[in-house]
This record gives sequence, structure tokens and C-alpha cells, in this order.
Amino acid sequence: MRWFPFVFLALLASCREIIPVEQEENITGYQINGNVTNQSGTPIPNVIVMLYYEEQKISNTQTDTTVAFVTDTNQIVTIQVFSIKEILVRTLFTNKMRIGPVPRFSWDGLNDDGVKVFSGFYLIRYKIDMAVVKESPVVIDGNMSARTDSDGRFVIPNEQLPVNKTYDKYSQDTFLGTFLIGSTVVLDLISGTTVKTGRVYLKKDQITKVSITM
Repeated sequence: MRWFPFVFLALLASCREIIPVEQEENITGYQINGNVTNQSGTPIPNVIVMLYYEEQKISNTQTDTTVAFVTDTNQIVTIQVFSIKEILVRTLFTNKMRIGPVPRFSWDGLNDDGVKVFSGFYLIRYKIDMAVVKESPVVIDGNMSARTDSDGRFVIPNEQLPVNKTYDKYSQDTFLGTFLIGSTVVLDLISGTTVKTGRVYLKKDQITKVSITM
């Protein structure tokens, strides 16, 4: 999560940064459709869109308390990261372990190719042999989540907008609390040395359209 006390003021001063245009029905969940142009109205391709979530702390008590436990040293322990659409993103560990509880695994937000994943809600899944014994939610934000096409357009789909999802947040091995993802996101749009930043307010089951001038 990032705080942008200056961003809201900037948007008030110049409504050309990120402008909600209209809402459309007929989707399930949330979606952002963006359009990026220069001051002359020409579409700008290859603009990188970074996505941040605004979240709030709702508890000081851990909710992810299930413990994976090895009872036989011949068991194979596998820890993998999956997207919200059940796509395998990263294998963190696969091997035998000594008898006892499986330690909590952290994840650096990289996939198996060493590339940063899109911002989003992911699951760290613990398996012992073939049985799934634990799933730990984790949220990655501040990563690239879209890039404009030749018409200056981009889409951030529902799976990258995990509104109302909760998760236990850690800094390395320190528990920071349980957090709730809100319905407001922050976008950084980067084109060369130019950066535009602004908040986007989402509505459920509607496409949020935004227009950005850089």
C-alpha cells in the first residue's frame, strides 16, 4: 500500500491526469478500461501502467493459522504460487523435509522465469504428497499490470482488482496485521521520463473508464 497525499491535490488542480469518463454495466466484478493520449489527443503506445491497492488494517490477529505438518520423511513437500485463476506462477520448493511443521514460505513476487508478476491476489499452496494441506493468500502490488496498445488503450481485468479480499501481511518474517483491499486503486503511468499518478474509484459489476493525458 502507498499513501499519496499529494496525488489527490494534483488531481484537483489538473483534471487531465486520470479522469473517470463513464460507467458501463454487464460485467462481473471490476474492470478498468483506460485511454492515454498526449496534449494533442494522439494515442500514446507502450505506456507502462503500475497498479497499487489502497487497503486498511482490520485486525492484529493472524487469520492464516493452518499448519502443514510432515509426519513421514519420505513425504514430498511442494510449495507453489498460483494466481486467482489457478494458473501456476512459481514453484518455491519441492523436496522431502524432516518430521515437523512446514515453515511459512515468503514470495518475492517473481515467476519461475524471474519476471515480476502483475499486481494481484495470489495463493501460496502447500502440498504434502498429493494433498493440499494449506493455502496462504498474498497480495502483490506496485508492479506493472498493463501496457497501452497502439491505440493508447489498456485494460486491467477483474483478477487484478481483488476488492474486499483479506490477507495476512508480513514484512519478511514480521506479522503486520490482517488487511482488507479497498475499492480504490492508484495508477502510475510511465512513458519515458513522464509519470502521471492518480486514484481510480471502482464500482462493482461496472467497467470504470478513465482518460489520461500525458
